[in-house]
Amino acid sequence: MKTLIIIGFVIATWHFIYEGIIAPSIRLHLRNELFKLRDELRAEKNKDLTAEDEAAFWFVHDGINNFLNRLSGLTIERSRRLYHEYINDQEARTTLDNHMQKVMSVENSAIRSVFDRTNHVIHKAMLTNAGGWFIYIIPLAIVMALAGSIARAAKGMLLTPTAALEKLIPTHK
Repeated sequence: MKTLIIIGFVIATWHFIYEGIIAPSIRLHLRNELFKLRDELRAEKNKDLTAEDEAAFWFVHDGINNFLNRLSGLTIERSRRLYHEYINDQEARTTLDNHMQKVMSVENSAIRSVFDRTNHVIHKAMLTNAGGWFIYIIPLAIVMALAGSIARAAKGMLLTPTAALEKLIPTHK
């Protein structure tokens, strides 16, 4: 019991440090990356863009602006809900597919590069926001991995001859 309390305290301390210090620092760094990407994208705006590239520019630009203050809200659950919205709402799906097609077919490679790197930043933000929970998953994963070994060991112990079992696990008197 003492060990469980200590483990619980260590996990809670890690979670507090991660969510209170480490994750906000990582998100600040990611936010600064988004600012750099937006500046790089805006530099492309000064060049002569085709109408299609101009549309793609604004889709990526507005997307970056949308996430500058939402990095802490990027969670796996919210991503799942957004995906279900995409699946269930035909109008949203059509709009998103149209925007995606315009960005993917852009002639200006810098716009596409900024789009890809912005997606990478958003991906890192989602991992950062889930990072505090990894320590809770690790013990569960270990138990699940050992479950098969424990089951095999139990079968083996059940069929162990009495003399050998007596040496390994003496009876209590």
